[in-house]
Amino acid sequence: MNKLKTISLILCLSIFTEGLQSQTKFWVKFANKNGTPYTIGNPLAFVTTKSYLRRLTYTIPFDQTDLPVTPSYVSQIAAVSGVTITYVSKWINGAVVNISNSVTALPIINSFSFVTSTAPVNRYKLDMIKMEEPENFTANKTAAVASPSTYYGASYWQNKQLNVDCLHNQGYRGQGMTIAILDAGFNNADVNPVFDSLRNRGGILGT
Repeated sequence: MNKLKTISLILCLSIFTEGLQSQTKFWVKFANKNGTPYTIGNPLAFVTTKSYLRRLTYTIPFDQTDLPVTPSYVSQIAAVSGVTITYVSKWINGAVVNISNSVTALPIINSFSFVTSTAPVNRYKLDMIKMEEPENFTANKTAAVASPSTYYGASYWQNKQLNVDCLHNQGYRGQGMTIAILDAGFNNADVNPVFDSLRNRGGILGT
């Protein structure tokens, strides 16, 4: 009986260890921003001039969350064997890392005094809820697309949801604005000819 218990324990530990090793992405939370070479009094050292002027225009003050993550924290994490920095967030003060062997790397990371916690980065599947269309939805959709006063085509309702039509009615067309699009991705946007004009004028600033 004791032998069976021992074998079962070994199997459980093996499965647990394998699970840890197969998990490659971890979130590392930092305790503070001590030792940072940046200061709130000199924001141009860590933000662009455009960003600085925008904050002035809308009277949005700079605070500790705007300061970059302490560089030495990031370098110490990156120096751990088998660890690669994937992303660093200044606003929530931490980093996402890829770890090839979490069994050996995580204890080292957690031993740093500036690390408050580590956790696996999980994947979530979003179950889309089917929405009931209003009775006059189809009629309005057809009328809107056919109307000469609109130029949205089949994307009218997407624009309507975001109030883009309201901005257009006020004369805004996006000139001189930097627009951030948060999306799961645009397949082949780097080679699809429909985006040629956008790419040729340097309209894609970053991905």
